[in-house]
Amino acid sequence: YTPQIFLNGDVYRPGFIFDDIDEKVKLINAKLPLANIKIQLDMPETSIYDIEGSIEVTDEGQTPHAVAYIVVLQNNLANYVIAGENKGTLLYHNFVVLELRGPFPVDRSGLVNIKQEVILPENPDPRHIVVAAFVQNKNTGDVLQALSLDACK
Repeated sequence: YTPQIFLNGDVYRPGFIFDDIDEKVKLINAKLPLANIKIQLDMPETSIYDIEGSIEVTDEGQTPHAVAYIVVLQNNLANYVIAGENKGTLLYHNFVVLELRGPFPVDRSGLVNIKQEVILPENPDPRHIVVAAFVQNKNTGDVLQALSLDACK
């Protein structure tokens, strides 16, 4: 199994010998964002995440095609493989999507307000939970802006 990597809405496949991901990330990060994102997280209980956010698309040409998402991720997951090619191996996983909410379309003025309650099973350790928000062009997949927030309590 080869994990997939998405870079600015496209599947990124590193080369066998040459890997240019550092350069591609630098080019993306050098561009001005086309949206502003604010998110706030409240945890009334260990497994309940109240997420509020606002997104403003600042490029009018992107507004009709912009949609936003909220993602809850977990890092530092591990599992011991009992069968298959990785049998007997302890595998570690980061950025595992536990919950994906959206798409939330922006209005004609380029705004969207999001309020979501996410209930996660099995009381995950908040030190390993990350809440992210991103807004992208639904036609091209281009990411206009992204933001993440650790859920440390």
